[in-house]
Amino acid sequence: ITMKVFLCCVLIYQLQVIFQIDAASLDTCKDIFGPSIKKQLCEANSYQNVNGVDLDKTLDCVLKATNIVDKTGAGNFYSLYNPMKVYLNDGRKLNFNLESCMTRRLKYELADGERAHGFYKCVMQNEARDAFKKVFNERVCK
Repeated sequence: ITMKVFLCCVLIYQLQVIFQIDAASLDTCKDIFGPSIKKQLCEANSYQNVNGVDLDKTLDCVLKATNIVDKTGAGNFYSLYNPMKVYLNDGRKLNFNLESCMTRRLKYELADGERAHGFYKCVMQNEARDAFKKVFNERVCK
């Protein structure tokens, strides 16, 4: 019983950390993430450029603020896996698709300011897109 209680507490804590996205953190992006850009990104069902917008800079700020990518701009597997698994319950498929967007090239060969955009573009073009988009919308579009 104590192990079950412990695991339950750990799960609850993880969920609180995952879903406790401070609106103030997105406020740091308000100069580059206006309502028009937000609307276009939130309504997108696949990857698309937004005319006149520096998506490298915008996605770097927004995805870091919402813990979708880590502080280097690389995809944050541990922040995304469980929330995405709710929508794509094939764990192997999800794992493969997330990891394919966290390759050495995306993590180390892209410049720091381009990694978040590279990760976003990759996930929005693979089989985990729908699950990723739901998590993205939960964190960014509310």
